[in-house]
Amino acid sequence: MNIEIIISLYQEGYLTDKEVIDWADDKILKEQEPFEYFCMLSLEGPKYCSSLPATDFPSAKQLTYSERFALRAT
Repeated sequence: MNIEIIISLYQEGYLTDKEVIDWADDKILKEQEPFEYFCMLSLEGPKYCSSLPATDFPSAKQLTYSERFALRAT
């Protein structure tokens, strides 16, 4: 999954702060040169990072109605 989808799932309430931070930590450990965004997410948390402008942090993916419906159906 990419960071935009993770932030979307967080904003929809499907992931907790801890789950997002754990995901970012895992990405940091697995990559030789991790994205700065993963470090920001791990240190600052998803609430802060998702409030930043798109120029400073990737924006959440805008989920379609079908995607939102599918999430709620599972």
